[in-house]
Amino acid sequence: MLHNTIDLTLTDFLPPPCESVRTNDDSALFGLRVKLHGLNGRKDLNGQIARCDFRKEEKCRYQVFLPPYESGEPVFSSVKLSYLLVAKPLDCRDGKYIKNLIFK
Repeated sequence: MLHNTIDLTLTDFLPPPCESVRTNDDSALFGLRVKLHGLNGRKDLNGQIARCDFRKEEKCRYQVFLPPYESGEPVFSSVKLSYLLVAKPLDCRDGKYIKNLIFK
């Protein structure tokens, strides 16, 4: 599995390398934190933050990973580019992520 329980890195707390999601910009999108929006089939995922993975060229979609601290359990989904926004950087003062990362 590419991702496990914790997938946060230093770059998640820094300004993203790009301001918008652009077609055929795989190098900027790979590993980028994105916000899902406008999904119809999985409306429960709208507003969730995911990590962008590789592009499925035959379907013109990107594989995204939602870690368990976002969705309750790890979720892999295939999403059209138009449903992805660049996510804002994490704020280390926001205890939401730290609290959810504590192992029990």
